[in-house]
Amino acid sequence: MTTALNNSPLYIFYFAVGWIFGYANSTILVVSLAALLIRRRRRVLSASVAVLSWIVLTTGPVCALAYFAECAFALCNRNPYERQAFITQVFGPYCLPFWLGIIGSVIAPQLFWLRRSRTNPCISLFVALAIVIPWAYEASIRYVTEHAEFMPESWKH
Repeated sequence: MTTALNNSPLYIFYFAVGWIFGYANSTILVVSLAALLIRRRRRVLSASVAVLSWIVLTTGPVCALAYFAECAFALCNRNPYERQAFITQVFGPYCLPFWLGIIGSVIAPQLFWLRRSRTNPCISLFVALAIVIPWAYEASIRYVTEHAEFMPESWKH
């Protein structure tokens, strides 16, 4: 789905912040897993997770702002097809990845405000999984819906 957000100058900014957000979460995931497996360097790895969690906390609200901008651009646009496509994305048959993405991008990073979740490898691993899995699920659903006309079941006209 091509929205007005893709055509705006803010798209590059949102893309870069989302990229930083996603890779910081992936790094937290790997480092937390390493901290659970390697007992010796747990303190160093926990400090790394704490620093990365602050990056997630600063880029998370910008990702929430990108969701809000996508909503505002779609609903305030005069193109009825784009408005309907957004409403279908939010309330249609593929609404689960959208809402999981919002929960993973907006609500789950808020757990990093607690010091214990930044320093405990188990909790940081859980929070990183709660952020990364919805992003991957939403990306796969977007790929499937964008390439729906190339699927074999759409060939039976």
